[in-house]
Amino acid sequence: MTSAAMATAYFDKGNQCAAGCDWLGAIEAFDHCLSLNPRDWQALANRGNAKVQREDLSGALEDYLAAAALNPSSCNIKSNLAVLLKELGELDLAAALLEEVLAAEPAHVDAWSNLGIVRQHQRRYQDAIACQQNALAIAGPSVARYSNLGNAYSCALMLDAAIEVQRKGLELAPDDANLQFNQSITLLTAGRYAEAWPLYEARWRSVLRPRLTQKRWQGEALGERTLLLWSEQGLGDSLQMVRLLPCLRRAHPQARLLLACPVSFHRLFAQFVGVSLLPADALPEHDCQLPLMSLPWLLGITLDNLPTEPYLRVPAAWRRRCRRRAGAEWVWCGRAAFGGSASPIWGASTNLSLPGYSPKSAGFPASSSSPCSREGFPPS
Repeated sequence: MTSAAMATAYFDKGNQCAAGCDWLGAIEAFDHCLSLNPRDWQALANRGNAKVQREDLSGALEDYLAAAALNPSSCNIKSNLAVLLKELGELDLAAALLEEVLAAEPAHVDAWSNLGIVRQHQRRYQDAIACQQNALAIAGPSVARYSNLGNAYSCALMLDAAIEVQRKGLELAPDDANLQFNQSITLLTAGRYAEAWPLYEARWRSVLRPRLTQKRWQGEALGERTLLLWSEQGLGDSLQMVRLLPCLRRAHPQARLLLACPVSFHRLFAQFVGVSLLPADALPEHDCQLPLMSLPWLLGITLDNLPTEPYLRVPAAWRRRCRRRAGAEWVWCGRAAFGGSASPIWGASTNLSLPGYSPKSAGFPASSSSPCSREGFPPS
């Protein structure tokens, strides 16, 4: 077999591995192909796609740039490079590259979808909606296109439109976990909790993997059994959910309740009577278990019965130690990779008017669960 034929065979094998989501196998096959033909821009681009799936973003960037240097007119390479630049936080560069693609090829569906996602991250929500509508008009209905348009509507707080579009997507794929999860976020934002909570369980098939899967509590009477609750996300999400611990205790007064959460939460959560706190990775003997953010579903929480009384208080000992009037500060950014957790400081400054409040830092943390976008990575 000639070297050219061997290179072609490895290229085909790489594409087969990628089609089966065997990303390591794909990278290895494209490595062999490129060792025989270093100027194969398609192999470089497709290896870059596989590296993105493996979260090797620096390696993917090298491959995309090398492929673009060999074939500077490829719209698919530019579109995929733009997706990567968005992941790296280079939103303006990503948008410029996608606009270049669309100037050359106005019907490039993935470029429209990807530009819509970039505009969404730039908080240009009306532009994001227009881009996703263009993709839908060009290529017709699909789960991914309905999902992306629904996300854009949801971010723009056009919640009825988002719910309608997401339901159209679910008519095409009723079991699509990402779309179910996205709709749960929209429904929660709309205050439609009873509809949202069952769909929110799709997070375990989309954005998260459960720490525990056996002996899951289904909401039945606990009696004297032991229930292990475990925090699944960040402090903000846990802060929202622990308000339900007193409800759980009242509903199951004889049960032994355990909460596994980061030790940094323990001092704050120690004020919940009848709940034993454990380190996040603890795995004590238990009869049943439940992720903390599934608790409102099993308790049937809606806006009508959501506990509204204060549930976290400054301990008396802390108040005595405080020699000046207590103040409050706000943090306006969370994880750097999640742009949805930041709000401009001027928004909080104009909306908050509290005695003794000083806007050293202001903003509103968001849930660490954010909608799933469907970005296009067409093979080159």
